[in-house]
Amino acid sequence: MNDENMNLPLNQEPKPEPEYNPEISQPLVTPEIPEQSIPQPPYTPPTGAPYTSPYNAPSNNPQPYTAERKKRGAGSKVMLTLLWVLLGVFSIAIIGSCGYYIGLKDNQDLPIRDNPITDLLKPTEPTEPQTTEAVDDSYLFGDGEIVLNPYPSDKGDTSKYNNQSAFEKVSPSAVGIMCYKNEEKEALMGQGTGIIVNTDGYIVTNSHVIGDSKSAYIINVILSDGNSYFAEVVGFDTRTDLAVIKIKAEGLVPAEFADSDLASIGEDVIAVGNPGGIEFQNTLTRGVISAKDRTLDLSTQVKYIQTDAAINPGNSGGPLSNLCGQVIGVNSAKIASEEYEGMGFAIPSRTVKEVVDDLIKQGYVSDRVKIGVMGTAISANEAKYNNVPQGILVSEVIEGGPCDNGAVEPNDIVVAIDDYEIKSFNDIYTALTNYREGDKATLKLYRIDTEEYFETEIVLQADR
Repeated sequence: MNDENMNLPLNQEPKPEPEYNPEISQPLVTPEIPEQSIPQPPYTPPTGAPYTSPYNAPSNNPQPYTAERKKRGAGSKVMLTLLWVLLGVFSIAIIGSCGYYIGLKDNQDLPIRDNPITDLLKPTEPTEPQTTEAVDDSYLFGDGEIVLNPYPSDKGDTSKYNNQSAFEKVSPSAVGIMCYKNEEKEALMGQGTGIIVNTDGYIVTNSHVIGDSKSAYIINVILSDGNSYFAEVVGFDTRTDLAVIKIKAEGLVPAEFADSDLASIGEDVIAVGNPGGIEFQNTLTRGVISAKDRTLDLSTQVKYIQTDAAINPGNSGGPLSNLCGQVIGVNSAKIASEEYEGMGFAIPSRTVKEVVDDLIKQGYVSDRVKIGVMGTAISANEAKYNNVPQGILVSEVIEGGPCDNGAVEPNDIVVAIDDYEIKSFNDIYTALTNYREGDKATLKLYRIDTEEYFETEIVLQADR
């Protein structure tokens, strides 16, 4: 995982898509490579006895040009010609393969696929269940809570509170996060930033920084003083893109958090992090709060703080601070496009507190329910092209989950939960906030094979 991959263009106006016309629309095909003429090398006589051309032989000792010798020369020429032809065919095949690969790379972001929607998710071979010993991870959980402090009464004193003073207060609490494939640090999979929450070693960052997993990567934390520690994942929440990791270290400097509800539009802020990687650790950028309560087209439930402080790949999970050195948000995303500039987004500290407190105490967020499927959101273009409704295309029904009732199958499309229309994961999360564990809900689905809608009732389970 590279952190850059998660800071993709967000909430920008899409370019108008050409209307689908079956008479002119053609699926992507491998481009044909025109035949190339392979230059023939000059003929070289075969090895063996010396050969003297009859045209330049000495007149006093003429060498007859026998039919046998001519035959051997012609055969060698044919053999070399065949070898060059085969080499040419092989070269054309390689060029064609490269051209096809480049074509796929160039077109991988096209909104419309050339395959039917049922081919979007290829079934995988079932893996043998692996038995693992029970691990006691209770030591990861604690009682520490984030405290949201008020702004200082003298916050307007610019001689006391400025960019420099804010950086000096925040930077010791900002850490670098390096995610590796193994403990030998052979392959760097991604980088980000984190914020020390308390002296017990808890650090908050973005869920996407750690791969939305407890075991995807080996995580290394680099403190502002250069010391490094391996970290373990306490818990993560993809709905808010927040995660908590823990290191065994002493003398940590926790950040001070302020209530994000007290922040105002136009207020000066700074962002501290590692843009571009650990070699640029503890970089400061500054700006203002551009807006509050922004909603982005993400699979989350967050009302973001928008800022024009530069937020680059590697800043994810780092602090957005007021000039008093208090953290008011966790940097999470930006709009990355040549058409936009200065549009970064941070998760408000109030949301951070709600999620992080639960993660530290129990490893998951309380009062969450799930429907028990995994899948892919179908965009409007994909739905139109494949003549199916928008929704969540089911790739897997979780065994023992609410949908494991025999009614829901892979390649079904979830289009509604009771009266809530579903077009994205954000719609699902928003709808599920109205339910609690044990509540019943009716799912409306579309079956691609039969092209029919149907409904099924499920009992919602806690999402831990």
